[in-house]
Amino acid sequence: MNSDKEKEIQEALENIKELKSIINNKQKLLRPTLLSKDFISMIFWATLFLILTTIVTLIAYTKYESFWDFSLFFKLIIILSLLGNLIQISIRKIKAINRNSQINIFDTLNDFYSIDFILSVFLGIFFCIIFAKITSITWVYLPLMTILYGIIVISLANPIAIIEFKIMGYLTILIGILSMFFLQVPLLLLALSMYSLILFSYYIVLSYARRVNN
Repeated sequence: MNSDKEKEIQEALENIKELKSIINNKQKLLRPTLLSKDFISMIFWATLFLILTTIVTLIAYTKYESFWDFSLFFKLIIILSLLGNLIQISIRKIKAINRNSQINIFDTLNDFYSIDFILSVFLGIFFCIIFAKITSITWVYLPLMTILYGIIVISLANPIAIIEFKIMGYLTILIGILSMFFLQVPLLLLALSMYSLILFSYYIVLSYARRVNN
């Protein structure tokens, strides 16, 4: 009987050891990419693009009451700036990943996006929509979606044990909560301001981690 218990304990310890080994290997593969010059540069330029877009939007709101009233000039600048930002983020992110040839992006995504994870995301979005409908408070979409995004970032940190992801997630949640105190700001301007701040906080966290690790 004691022999069986010892065997079970030994197997459990071996499973824990194997799990820790897998996590450490993934951390060794993903952490250099996350803290790479290319990835941090991508965050920097994304932040700069978004801040400039926010400034243009702020100027437009001093002249017009809503986005739909904006002149074609302002609408084109805002839309093209956001599209340009999305394109440069995609290109630079792929470049950062490709520089680390050891990373199999599809295997990594499979680790992150499990059925439970996807289900949790959809349930979170569904809750946000239902809550907004019941309360008739449409502005709640933005803070709740931001908080949900922060939770997603934190959940991504768990499989790979990268502390920077958790810090970024908690900062996202904090900014989402703080946004509720600025609901008098037009929604588009508030959203751009929030995500400029979120990206800037990511840049600070990753830049600091890179400097500490080098």
